[in-house]
Amino acid sequence: KPVYGQPFASLRAAALARTRRVPLKDAAGEISARSVGAYPPGSAIVAPGERFTVAAIDFLLRTESLGAQLFGAEGGAVEAADKEDALHALI
Repeated sequence: KPVYGQPFASLRAAALARTRRVPLKDAAGEISARSVGAYPPGSAIVAPGERFTVAAIDFLLRTESLGAQLFGAEGGAVEAADKEDALHALI
């Protein structure tokens, strides 16, 4: 069964919001400001504007432990969008 983030805000709003770095392992409930995924296969699991779910984080960490390279989670941290910015951005 595919595992992805949960839609929360528009891609544009999330990408333009203020951000902060959050450890991937602690990112449940945070809004992604960047695409995050594993290579291979190279497709995003969480897209900008999506909320990190526990299932998505578990999948990313599990695939990394099996040898995949994560993108968007360099140094074990992700860019989390400010929720107020993401919700109130001009679209």
